[in-house]
Amino acid sequence: MSLQSDIESTQQKFPNDPIFTQLRRLAAERPGLLFHDEYGIDAGYSHLIRDVKHMRQVLRAQLPSSLFNEKGCLTHATSIAFLSFSGYYYIPTDTNAN
Repeated sequence: MSLQSDIESTQQKFPNDPIFTQLRRLAAERPGLLFHDEYGIDAGYSHLIRDVKHMRQVLRAQLPSSLFNEKGCLTHATSIAFLSFSGYYYIPTDTNAN
């Protein structure tokens, strides 16, 4: 495996953080739809994981590469503000992306 493909593989993984560990576990234990909001969004934990991964890709594409280390993680604690609808859309991502 090349260094570049190893970095790309690492960038697709979630950090070993309790919130992501719990999310992965719940996605395996509770497949199917779990969220239904007033805007007609129906989603499950697997959708949430997909949308978080998509948002990470969007941020990497939009932010300067100098903000990321060799593993694709932000080098400094950074706050990112966003404005969205309430409900499932609290995740700032295009939920229509595949």
